[in-house]
Amino acid sequence: MGYEFKTKQLQSGQSVQLVSWDDRPLTDHRELQHKPWLPTDTRASVGFYDSTVEYMRNDWARQHMQPQAAHLEAGSVLLYYHGDSKTWHSTDALDIDHVSQWRDHFGALGVANHAEAHMAYNDVSNLRMLPSVINRARDCADNVLTQYGADSQEWRTWVEQRFAFDPNAHHPAFDPDRDQARRTQGTLGTAWSPDEGRTGLSFDTRVVGKWFEAELKNAYAGSVPMRNHQGEVQEVPLFRCAASGQLCTRDALDIDHKVPFELLSQKMLEHAPNGQLSKADALDAYNDVSNLRLVSRSTNSSHEFEVDIRNEYRDHEEPERPGEFDDFIDRDAMDVDLDPVVAQQARELGRNYRPMPWLNEHGHPDKALYDDVLNKLGQTDFGRNMSDTQRENAAGALVFAVRNERMGSVDAVAQSLDGQALFAVQGSLQHPLGIAPVSKSDAMAQSIGISTLKLEELPQQQNPTQNAQSPHQQHHRTMMQ
Repeated sequence: MGYEFKTKQLQSGQSVQLVSWDDRPLTDHRELQHKPWLPTDTRASVGFYDSTVEYMRNDWARQHMQPQAAHLEAGSVLLYYHGDSKTWHSTDALDIDHVSQWRDHFGALGVANHAEAHMAYNDVSNLRMLPSVINRARDCADNVLTQYGADSQEWRTWVEQRFAFDPNAHHPAFDPDRDQARRTQGTLGTAWSPDEGRTGLSFDTRVVGKWFEAELKNAYAGSVPMRNHQGEVQEVPLFRCAASGQLCTRDALDIDHKVPFELLSQKMLEHAPNGQLSKADALDAYNDVSNLRLVSRSTNSSHEFEVDIRNEYRDHEEPERPGEFDDFIDRDAMDVDLDPVVAQQARELGRNYRPMPWLNEHGHPDKALYDDVLNKLGQTDFGRNMSDTQRENAAGALVFAVRNERMGSVDAVAQSLDGQALFAVQGSLQHPLGIAPVSKSDAMAQSIGISTLKLEELPQQQNPTQNAQSPHQQHHRTMMQ
């Protein structure tokens, strides 16, 4: 069916151009015609119609942005060309933008009520697709363009800083010992609760800088030559989304928490000393690079690839309907009151509860195993080449791997021949009884806190396995040095 334009006239005599798209008709705003639009009303009062979004992202982009398919061994992606910046973008990187700022457009049209405000906001004659990076920094971008022009070195520098990537350049890894932000007394002394959510939290400068650049290097999938309608050819770097694996351009990537921060913060509270957290604790957890990844904007907004604290995908749960389970329990069979002895035991249990200590703290059931792995790791050349924090993190990750593999003990710690993996080994290196592998880079970045939480979620193990190796353990044996 495609799209169809419809012209609507406003009370001022001005008109707007709206669009219906396939089975998405225009929204009826009759109930808003009697609600005056005030200069103090905000953008939250209006939004794009589904039909506007579909038209702009499909037909408008096809007609104005020279879409072309790009192919790598890792996959294919459709790229769109933005003429002002002379850059190519995957669809995730594009925003719907107002050519004239929406409030200025409302004033020029003489918008009288909220119904007209919605129509003016969706006036496709005033809409375009714009790279999100330029849209977010529109004033800055417009100032550079206006002052220096599209062919200036200043504009090219502005664009390259935000869209370019040199895969051959050195992108040093983020080192928590040196690069983690130092918290101020203000944040150390400010109480914080998970109920506050992400308000007031943000990624540290070095996370959005150094860590992001290093992670781009890890996500880099290759570059493709793209030719615009003027015959100009340029190499466009493409990257893999860490969650979906889809290809996208640099500006389509968001920094995302593997385990959603809302879940992590609740677990933090369970283990916090005296049940209290500071804002510094929240900022440290929010910026814990072992729990960060680069994902496409569509993946980030869909939440489809989020995992829970057990690193498992979260299944969608339908909300309970009122009264749905009313007949599941026989109310007459329920005790009205607890036995006094049981009630007293419950009160004592609550008063005597102590949160689980971290893996590297006294009182944790795996503290001895952690110390043993840390000591063995420190006796190796590759372990001594790590910073103290990296070595402690790696030991914690190895302990989790050992428990996950149900190994009874650790007799050695080894590294793969290519230096990309670490192994906790039960038995001798030549004839191991068990092997627990971890990614070296991930292990060094995974904080003790994350390892502690992951250990807590493992099922209780009564009899650790001490049997013959599984096939994947036999495979790892051939990789160890």
